[in-house]
Amino acid sequence: MLVLDILAKEIAQEIGDVNAERLNEIKRYVRRTVREITSMMRKGPVYETGSITVTNSEATLPDKVFAVLRVYDTSVVYQMVDNDTYRTRALATSSQPTVQIFEDVPNWRMKILNFTSGLSSINVDYLVSHDNPTALPDYYEELISLGAQKKFHAGKKGHEDQYSIANTEYTKMLGQFKESQHMNDKSGRRMKGIMQIEMQDPANSLLASGTNDTIGVRGIV
Repeated sequence: MLVLDILAKEIAQEIGDVNAERLNEIKRYVRRTVREITSMMRKGPVYETGSITVTNSEATLPDKVFAVLRVYDTSVVYQMVDNDTYRTRALATSSQPTVQIFEDVPNWRMKILNFTSGLSSINVDYLVSHDNPTALPDYYEELISLGAQKKFHAGKKGHEDQYSIANTEYTKMLGQFKESQHMNDKSGRRMKGIMQIEMQDPANSLLASGTNDTIGVRGIV
């Protein structure tokens, strides 16, 4: 298991902090690196599913959510849309099951249009961001260490060579990490076009698709 205190002490030795005087600073860089890594993941420790309570057609999402993959209940999948589409459907009293995601603080929020009558909760598949290395398998140790070392040396006078080495190695390993993530999830986060959906199932409507929508920190992708 990757433990923050142990990682920080090992990194302190790597950067020459033999008396471990910079441990708190190093821990911050470790946490930032873990958050950076987990924000690129789409499966494993970042993937979660939960049943969220709905009150007056609104629901609050759990902590640390950074992307919503799917919203559904026992009988329907809700299409995730932007503000303009949601308002248009609401004003037109559309019967399409629809959801809008708000990046509120401290927790994201959902507004639901045409929530299934008789239910009190809704299912959500989502991704969460971590900053504690215990969330990751042991084989990420070197990647985390290099990322923290890069951040430690960045901008420090006299650390240019150490920064360059750590940055080069971290960039290389990060590229390998991204490639592995892509291979593990070849579907990625691509959105199907209307034509493709209809060709696959002419009788299907957009709201019946469970893989068409993803809401992330940059909106619908």
